[in-house]
Amino acid sequence: EVYVNGNWDVLQKTGQEFYFAYSFFKHSNEAAVYNPALPLWLSFDENVNPYLSCLIGQIQGKQLFIIDEIAAKHPNNTVSGICEIIKSKYYNHVNGMLITGDATSKKQDVKIEKGFDFFKLLSRELAHFKPVLRLPGANPSVYMRGQFINAIFAANFAGINVTINKENKKTAEDFMQVKQAEDGTKHKETFKDEFGVTCQKLGHLSDCFDYLICEIFKADYLNYQSGGFRSKPILGIKSYNKATGY
Repeated sequence: EVYVNGNWDVLQKTGQEFYFAYSFFKHSNEAAVYNPALPLWLSFDENVNPYLSCLIGQIQGKQLFIIDEIAAKHPNNTVSGICEIIKSKYYNHVNGMLITGDATSKKQDVKIEKGFDFFKLLSRELAHFKPVLRLPGANPSVYMRGQFINAIFAANFAGINVTINKENKKTAEDFMQVKQAEDGTKHKETFKDEFGVTCQKLGHLSDCFDYLICEIFKADYLNYQSGGFRSKPILGIKSYNKATGY
C-alpha cells in the first residue's frame, strides 16, 4: 500500500497488537457501504475526549458491514452534537435503527438532565428514527471479547464475516495500534490534547466495535465464551456441540 499506491497514511503493525488477527487488506475495503434497505446499528463510547465516538454498522445474516465512523470533536462532542451529525448523514433512513454501546453509560449522571442517562438522551435526540435500545446488562470481558473478535478476523468463527469501510481510518488505526496489556486487556496510552486535557489516544472506536459485534452476535459470543457447552441447570447436564468439538 505504501510503496505501490503511495498511501503513507497506512500504519504499520509493530507487535503485541490486541487485535492481532486484523488485516487492513483483508477486512477493510469499498464493499462496506450504506444500504438503505437494512437497519442501522449504532454503537457508542461515552468518552468525550479526544472525541465522542460512534460506529455504524449493518448486517446481512452473518455478514457485518461497518459503514461509517464518527469521531465528534469539540464542540460537537456532546449527545446533541453527535446526533446532529448522524441526522445530517442518515436523515432519510426509514428502515430501523438499533443502539448499543458501553453498558456503564446506562447509569444516571449528575451532569445529565435528571431522569435521563446517556442512552435515553440518545433515544430522545434520535427519535426521528424510532430507535430501539439493545444494551447488555454488563460489558463483555475485555480479554474474552478480544479473543472472540480475533477468532472472527482469523477464521470467521461461527460463520461471521466482517467488512469495514476503508475510509474508517480511525477504526483501522485502533485495530492496528491498540496494544495488549500484560493481563490480556487493552493497554490505552494517555496524552494531552490541544486543550491540555489528559485522555486516551486510542481505543474508543474499537470499543464501539467490541460492543457492537458482541451484541449483534450475542449467542455466538456466549458460545465462544463457554467453549461450546450449554448448561442445563435443572438436570446438571451439559450438551455436546458438534461445531466446536466440546
